[in-house]
Amino acid sequence: MRCKIKYLLFEGAANTGKTSAVIRIANHLVNNFNYQVVAGNTIPSVQSKKDFYSLMENSTTRKRIVVNSPSDYITVIDDFKCFYDNNQPVDIVISSCREEKYLRDHFYKSFNINDSDDVVVIPLGKITRRNENLKKQSMKRYKECIDSLAQRFLEILLD
Repeated sequence: MRCKIKYLLFEGAANTGKTSAVIRIANHLVNNFNYQVVAGNTIPSVQSKKDFYSLMENSTTRKRIVVNSPSDYITVIDDFKCFYDNNQPVDIVISSCREEKYLRDHFYKSFNINDSDDVVVIPLGKITRRNENLKKQSMKRYKECIDSLAQRFLEILLD
């Protein structure tokens, strides 16, 4: 049975790693599933933390994925929605989604997302530690867990 999930969203406040998580999952698509950017921006490095949006396609399966990192303002969400609309058909949307209610509500309304099984949200939070070594260890584990979860959902979506 084909999974109905179409949206994989990384939700959280500012500086919780949404852009980095989106960049890592986009690189995972390139490195492990033979996806290539066919429209929009190239995928930036994780170190740059630069916002981007891209249309990616697998030349074999022809499955198309839109990947988006910014969601800070209504206008940014609207620009991404235009990009999405202009690059149909799209099979999967991978995006950040800010936790502020008005931004989240606007994103969901723009993409007609409801409380059905069309969306998986991976919530992100801040890692706080006073000890720098503990903070680095915690951050490494946090990223590994986020990536593992996102990659598992991605495998379901690509099936």
